[in-house]
Amino acid sequence: MTGFRVPAHTELPQKHYAALFQLAEQNKTTIGALIAEAVRRQLEGAPAALSARSLADLPPAEIGARRWSPEHDEIVIALNKAGMADHEISKRMGVSSSTINNHRRALGLTRNFASRWAGHTVSS
Repeated sequence: MTGFRVPAHTELPQKHYAALFQLAEQNKTTIGALIAEAVRRQLEGAPAALSARSLADLPPAEIGARRWSPEHDEIVIALNKAGMADHEISKRMGVSSSTINNHRRALGLTRNFASRWAGHTVSS
C-alpha cells in the first residue's frame, strides 16, 4: 500500500499509552505504526463516500463532535426566547450545557432558569 506521512498529535490516558507501548515492544514496532494501522483498518470499513449531508443526518454520537454553525445559533436564540434553560436546550440539541452556555453568552442572551421550577411558589 502506498501512502503519505501525516503528522499527528494524540493525547492518551497513561494506561492506554502503557498498553500501546507494551504491544509495540511485543511486535517490534512503534506506537505510531500501531495507531496508523488502526486508522487504516477503521477507514477501510468506512463507506466509500460520505457526503456532508449524510453526516448531518446522523446523530451526534455516531459522528463525534459536530461543528457549530449559524443554524445552531438560531436554534439557541429561538429556544432561549421561548424560555428554555441552557440544560434543556443542550438535551434537545445533543450537546453539553457548557456549550450552550458559552454560545448563549456570546450571543448576548440572558440566562433562563430551569422551567421545572416554573409555577412553583415559595411559601414562608
